[in-house]
Amino acid sequence: MHQVEQEGASRRFALAWQAAGRHLGSLGGEGLNWLRADLDPPLAEHLSFRIGNRLFFVFVEPTDGTPPPSSKQLFLSVAAEATAIPVILKMEPALSGFRPTESDWGLRHAIDQTKVDPFLIVDDTDIPMSAWELHDFAVQVVKGQLESSGKKILASQPSPHIDPSVWFEDTNGPAFIVVRHARYPEPRATPPANLHEIAESCRRLSSRGYFCSVSIANADDIEAPPLRGHGLWPKFSGLQQIDA
Repeated sequence: MHQVEQEGASRRFALAWQAAGRHLGSLGGEGLNWLRADLDPPLAEHLSFRIGNRLFFVFVEPTDGTPPPSSKQLFLSVAAEATAIPVILKMEPALSGFRPTESDWGLRHAIDQTKVDPFLIVDDTDIPMSAWELHDFAVQVVKGQLESSGKKILASQPSPHIDPSVWFEDTNGPAFIVVRHARYPEPRATPPANLHEIAESCRRLSSRGYFCSVSIANADDIEAPPLRGHGLWPKFSGLQQIDA
């Protein structure tokens, strides 16, 4: 577990971020699947999405000096772990708020500064999903189960290194969930050894904590590894309360 202290995004940065999201969504259309489309801290990438078999992590960089709410070093580190393509999207002030400084997608590779057109990178290669992607998918499954039962999601975190993964609220108040994933044929993930330490660190906000396992299999071939952009079969284990 990592303790991450990070200030939230400024209102000025949020305006640039919103314009960046609208711009990317208009170009990606229905083929663009958002992974991160919020500014809930802690942040590494500011936006992330998948098109076909490729992941893209976006670092939004306003040209007017507005500071981003995360470091480029952390952004590059997490993108590498997720096997995502790290891109910079520079946004400049405009009458309507902000706009990309360049035409088309306006994306530049964060390392070599070459222009990036996501549709030209996507191909038919089978790419196994990284542990980061599988964890993020497991968190989405848990959030979907909570929402379907009428609970309100307060915050979530896609990083497998930051706990808890989800905060939610029900009639009894706030509670948290530590999520772990397993790959088929493993039926269930093992709780982290420091589970009770995580619970203790959350006690000032809530004494109610849960562990949840999500087992994930390739929906097209159960014996094959989960592949990026292919169907998945999740097995939700339910919420296991963390004893005091």
